[in-house]
Amino acid sequence: MLMSVYLHKEVSDVLKYYGKLDDVVNKILEHWETGLIELEDKPPAPPRDGATRYSIDIKNEEYIDLVRRYPPNSPK
Repeated sequence: MLMSVYLHKEVSDVLKYYGKLDDVVNKILEHWETGLIELEDKPPAPPRDGATRYSIDIKNEEYIDLVRRYPPNSPK
């Protein structure tokens, strides 16, 4: 599922340090799915001012299912 996200330079630079954004985001979601990291119920993202839009190809089916169940502004 192709998703559009806005990332600030500091965040995108850290993620890109570990590889292509698609690969890194999918690895993060894999760790979330196995319980290694917690991604739900986080505070809202900062405003988009100064952020860059990226298209990221999400492969994690559990995450895709959550995206379909919750509204875009959900903390989940």
